[in-house]
Amino acid sequence: MRPSSQVTASNEGNQAVIEVYSNSGIGDASVRLVSGAWPKSIVMRFHLQGLENMKFSYGETIVNLSVNTENMVLESIIAPDGTEEEIDEESVYWMPVTFLDEAGTAVDRLAAGGVLEVNAPASFLAGNYAQFTINWIDFYR
Repeated sequence: MRPSSQVTASNEGNQAVIEVYSNSGIGDASVRLVSGAWPKSIVMRFHLQGLENMKFSYGETIVNLSVNTENMVLESIIAPDGTEEEIDEESVYWMPVTFLDEAGTAVDRLAAGGVLEVNAPASFLAGNYAQFTINWIDFYR
């Protein structure tokens, strides 16, 4: 993780919340399960101006996510051989994205001071994985 980045983890009911703050707009973090089982849901909240690219890696799986300047979410899965295939909401690899305003209310578009909330894919939660890694690049560095 870059020195200008801060990542925290907490539990909110049956959900783990990973808060990501990154002044440089570029960073990575590994999250490891210390004991027990993962909660039913893992949410990553990116406090960034945008999300040009985010990778969620576990096992040999890499899910790639980007939110373009029109707030359109694009996702793909990268196979171990490097090939990439677009995915949609029906995929077990899909990571739902919610835009939140400064008050934490869901909105249609990301605005200044807002947050991108990304849910871990169902395939990760259904598997027996002890850790995952996230890499991110903000639009505005």
